[in-house]
Amino acid sequence: MSHYHDLRQTIIDACLRLQAMGYLIGTYGNASARIPDGLIVTPSRVDYEAITPNHMVVISDDGRVIEGHRPPSSETSVHRLILNARPDIGAVFHTHSLYASALSCLHESIPMVIEEQSQVIGSEIRCTHYVPAGQHLTLGVEAAQTLGSSNAVLHQRAVDTC
Repeated sequence: MSHYHDLRQTIIDACLRLQAMGYLIGTYGNASARIPDGLIVTPSRVDYEAITPNHMVVISDDGRVIEGHRPPSSETSVHRLILNARPDIGAVFHTHSLYASALSCLHESIPMVIEEQSQVIGSEIRCTHYVPAGQHLTLGVEAAQTLGSSNAVLHQRAVDTC
């Protein structure tokens, strides 16, 4: 059996909860958790109901696949670079929630408007610059830089036409 079985199952259980709540649709979205010298990330293109702990992929801090027989999420760089930049973070969830995706099309940050946002997220929710599809390393750099000391970031979902 692979290492970190319980942590792998915890990630899967969290993804299934997020999917039930409508934050993950199909195979869109991904999740990871920090381990010593790397992270565990969800595999690419596997339905959440079908993922088992053995499907999860272990990635080193420098991006090498250490363990796993499936390709890791195409957005592994987002997870890896955020976790490398923020030692205080133990897990990263990248969702495609309808409302967050719609807000990201405005190309604006979400100001701190309620007390709970201050307590949970820590500040405004900043929006990244647009990164074209397939530029996963650039997306990871942009996400980690834009996140800063906050606990949430929006990925800009459309080209700025202004």
